[in-house]
Amino acid sequence: MTIHQFRLLDIEDQYITLWEKAVEVAKRENERFAFVLYQLGSFYIELKFSLDGSREEMRIFSKERRLQPYLDEIDLGSIDILSC
Repeated sequence: MTIHQFRLLDIEDQYITLWEKAVEVAKRENERFAFVLYQLGSFYIELKFSLDGSREEMRIFSKERRLQPYLDEIDLGSIDILSC
């Protein structure tokens, strides 16, 4: 499925496709929101939840620069490269 095909789906079908076919890649949080990043083929889907449970948003993108907030969360010092 391409990003264009995904965007053409109605919101209900987007969520069904997300749950059935996408792979969870990362999670992060700030003071007000929790974010979950999924990958589906060559694009990403980010779900944004308010911590009080009042709101949810979906963002669909393919630009790798939008992954930066997730990359900032990775502690490279904690990875033992010799055991990989």
